[in-house]
Amino acid sequence: MIVPRLVAELLDDLDLPPLGPEIWADTRIVLPPGNPAEAYRNVLTGEDQSPHSVAGKTTIDAAKMFSEFPVALLFAGLSDQPGNLQRSSRPKE
Repeated sequence: MIVPRLVAELLDDLDLPPLGPEIWADTRIVLPPGNPAEAYRNVLTGEDQSPHSVAGKTTIDAAKMFSEFPVALLFAGLSDQPGNLQRSSRPKE
């Protein structure tokens, strides 16, 4: 679950929800270590998110993550068709 907090400063007194690149610009969300998924599905919107490695950390683009809804519930996996989610293979520990 990804929920932004303290967004009032981002909105500059605008009466808008915290959505899209106008609000989030180049903000990246750092995922916890040990997340080997190749993609994540936002269960609330159905969008797939591809993580990127930045300075040794796995991140997701906040502008894309919050483009339609101001919170996200991520499921690690790959989707080959809309509505069809497959679990990613995780190495056994």
